[in-house]
Amino acid sequence: MDKELTLRAGSAAPPVALQPAEAPQRSTRYDFEVPEHLAISDMLAIQLADCVRIVQRLSDQATDPHLHDTERMHTIHSLTDVVKASETLTRTIGRLRNESWLEPDELPRKKGRKV
Repeated sequence: MDKELTLRAGSAAPPVALQPAEAPQRSTRYDFEVPEHLAISDMLAIQLADCVRIVQRLSDQATDPHLHDTERMHTIHSLTDVVKASETLTRTIGRLRNESWLEPDELPRKKGRKV
């Protein structure tokens, strides 16, 4: 009986090593070199300019008489999101350039439940 156990144990294949999972493919969209003369605040200003362009297009679309009410509401909600993002960008640029803007901890908080 001992021989059978040793034969079975000896004939067992060694455990297979787990292959590491392949890293997900990285998008090349943001794979670019940042020019040395640009500061982070300059790049954020470029993003802010993009937000302004988007707001102009969304505003034109929201006033389009051919839109249905549901489409108009979706456009208005998108406009609100872009305007909020623009505010965040503006505050961040202000903090980076001259540190005179309110820090996130100093911003007025919404009234609600305290956690």
